[in-house]
Amino acid sequence: HSSAYYHRALSMFEKTRKEDLEFLEYQRKVYRTLPEDDDPRPMSAREKRDALRNEFAHKKIRHHEMMADGYNQVLKLLDSGKAGPMDGANNDLYLEALRLNIVHASKGRRYSDVLWKLRRYYQMESEAASQWPFHFYVASTLTHLHRRAKAGQDLEKAYRLESLKDRYTLNY
Repeated sequence: HSSAYYHRALSMFEKTRKEDLEFLEYQRKVYRTLPEDDDPRPMSAREKRDALRNEFAHKKIRHHEMMADGYNQVLKLLDSGKAGPMDGANNDLYLEALRLNIVHASKGRRYSDVLWKLRRYYQMESEAASQWPFHFYVASTLTHLHRRAKAGQDLEKAYRLESLKDRYTLNY
């Protein structure tokens, strides 16, 4: 019974990963077309490139949000306990889905979610403290949360976040 849930989680993971790879191919195509100057009127070409760049920036954020949601579904299924105990293949799949969820949620600007996922990753991965990507994503997330706290005039929270941000930036 638990094997079926594990295979379902694995299938969801592979589907989300495939969608991500397809978007990366689309991104390569877009980046190849951006520098091309095929319009004889320079202003027209610049306007077209700017419009394409802006449209793609919005698509990219939506894509990262969708990928974070896809990996989050895998995490929820594995967290439910229906897929069996969190060891071996379940643990490996969980950690990989958690890593990718952190990356995509960070790029999708869901920083408060990322901070909790990073905490979970630190609890599950014994080598997290020695990995530079962990410190990079913690520092990046804390930087964005610090900016939000400063903009909201929550100075006490901003001070605490700045202290943490500096520590993780130095570790990174």
